[in-house]
Amino acid sequence: MFKTNTAEKKFAKRKKMMSMKNKIIFYIIIVIIPILHACVFEVYVNFQSILLAFQKYEIVNNLYQTSFTLENFKTAFSEFGKNWFMVKNSVVAWLIMAIANYPLSLLFSYYIFKKCSFGGLFKVILFAPNIISGFIMAILFKYMSNYMYPAVVLALTGETVPGLMAINSLETHFPTIIFFNIWTGFGTCTTMFLGSMGNINDSTLEAAKLDGATELQEFFYIIFPLIYSTFSTFLVLGITSIFTSQLSVYAFFKDDAGQSATWGYYLYRHTIYSDFVTDAYTLSFSELSAIGVIITMVVVPIVLSLRKLLDKLNPCN
Repeated sequence: MFKTNTAEKKFAKRKKMMSMKNKIIFYIIIVIIPILHACVFEVYVNFQSILLAFQKYEIVNNLYQTSFTLENFKTAFSEFGKNWFMVKNSVVAWLIMAIANYPLSLLFSYYIFKKCSFGGLFKVILFAPNIISGFIMAILFKYMSNYMYPAVVLALTGETVPGLMAINSLETHFPTIIFFNIWTGFGTCTTMFLGSMGNINDSTLEAAKLDGATELQEFFYIIFPLIYSTFSTFLVLGITSIFTSQLSVYAFFKDDAGQSATWGYYLYRHTIYSDFVTDAYTLSFSELSAIGVIITMVVVPIVLSLRKLLDKLNPCN
């Protein structure tokens, strides 16, 4: 009897250890891919980018030779000075898009959330631009701006006007780009806010209705506070992309954006033509990395400060 109990205990212990071992193996299999992804694409790539900013490549006997230098940062600051209007364009574009997009997206998502007339149809129409490639959308929009817009104006007023993206309409290029990005980004914002609203408990809304809350009060005192985290995330992500998003400028103008260029467009255009060794027309990878380090040093404190401010302004606190 004693031997039987001992054997059963050993078997139960072995079974428990095997179960624990299987759980550990399963856990390792599940987390190994994201860990490797983070190590390669976050740690290694960022470390190499920072290291590259302090390196200068030269070709000696058909071989690359590297040396430590700070000249890349001198070149980077020089490029900021020469192309300051691009930085200004990036900031102005983000401010206008944020002011126009976020309030309208919030109100329109609330309109759809309340199941008002044609809400479902509007949801499909708004999300449609995100299904089509951004490059194709830019081409279609450019065609509409250059050909359909003049035709509509001519039909309505009898006046002949140039296309908004035409060569002789330089003053309308940048506003049209901003409008395009508001249009294409409006659906994404609306869809995300609508998704957050869908997670709100129905009993909360029912209680507000029983207390006599109007729809305006429901939006400002219940809906918005409960989706505030989504709203603040959009703001923070928008700040991080100010100097990296090219706003589809390259799709519209290729290498000839002129005064409509943004800093993201500038980086994109130099990156696709760049190499380890600089030339008269493009920056080297090292110089671009130095620009990236400078942007990071500027944006990170702004993002952290904004995040802290948004947390303090959270209506749920």
